[in-house]
Amino acid sequence: MMPRLCPPLCQPNSTLGKRSPGGAAFAGSLALMDLPRLRELLVPAALDAAARATFEVAFRRDEAGRPVVLGWVRVLLPLECQRCLGVMEHSVDASIRLMLMHGPNLAQDPPDPYEALLVIDDRIRPAELIEDELLLSLPQIPTHPVGVCQAAVQTSVPPGNAGDAAPTEVAADRPKPFASLAGWKADP
Repeated sequence: MMPRLCPPLCQPNSTLGKRSPGGAAFAGSLALMDLPRLRELLVPAALDAAARATFEVAFRRDEAGRPVVLGWVRVLLPLECQRCLGVMEHSVDASIRLMLMHGPNLAQDPPDPYEALLVIDDRIRPAELIEDELLLSLPQIPTHPVGVCQAAVQTSVPPGNAGDAAPTEVAADRPKPFASLAGWKADP
């Protein structure tokens, strides 16, 4: 089955028919600027207007006759490193394995290797499905790999004295923010 251009709205049950193993496959690319929830998390200055996520999704039935969505999405996302606040590129190559859930199936967990995709009114927006997969692939705290990051590592020992100063000497030089409260302490 040759993939075709992705429509803005799909009706998977009518695409799949009742017991049709075929279905429909879509391929294409989406501009990152057109994905509003994802766009908010990207570095605007590094976001090229031409940056696109490429994808392929297929609506079909698996071997057991269950309606599924299979595919992949690939993109390079400009994120802000939380260590140095510079731009880091996060490569995404995510596979899509979803089982369409509606009606009485909602209370059941889908079998492995699928995740559930709730279908309301027999309508799916493929662009939102792709955006969801990209959001799920984002790191919780984006950072460059150690050694690549531009941030300076802070230590409690000044550079050059790394082994010379004892920990008690370093602590004695630091200001003590609660020292003024020592006079408030009542003598027993």
